[in-house]
Amino acid sequence: MDNKYSIFSRGQNVFDVANDMLTKSVSQFADNAYNHSFKLDIKETNNDYTVHVDLPGIKQEDIQLDYQNDALSITAKRLEETVVENSEHNYIKRERSFGSMHRSLYLPDVQVEAIKATFKKDGTLDILLPKLHVTEAPKQSIKIDSEI
Repeated sequence: MDNKYSIFSRGQNVFDVANDMLTKSVSQFADNAYNHSFKLDIKETNNDYTVHVDLPGIKQEDIQLDYQNDALSITAKRLEETVVENSEHNYIKRERSFGSMHRSLYLPDVQVEAIKATFKKDGTLDILLPKLHVTEAPKQSIKIDSEI
């Protein structure tokens, strides 16, 4: 049977086709999951935390930062649009995707009113979180009595 619309290529069977479809689906899912996240670096010193976030293609107005309950929350929204025009074939292709990315970081003992964030032209965000200067409570040894 010669069917030019068959999903099977020469030498392929139903298992080969199913495996190809599953492999492509998993691969596309992994790519999409990777693209809907962002990478960051966290540094800690005695005086502060510094968070460096890579947000290529994100606009400053699409970034939300919050600090509550010892956690820094970073949310970024992305709208992508791809337009391909080919006047020879009178063809226009438009693809749009929208995604939201979120990360929460546990960074305790921060001076909330002193947090500073700077968004740079290269699509990176630097956040400085000064630490509270907690003084250590006095230490005292406790004598243990023995029972007679």
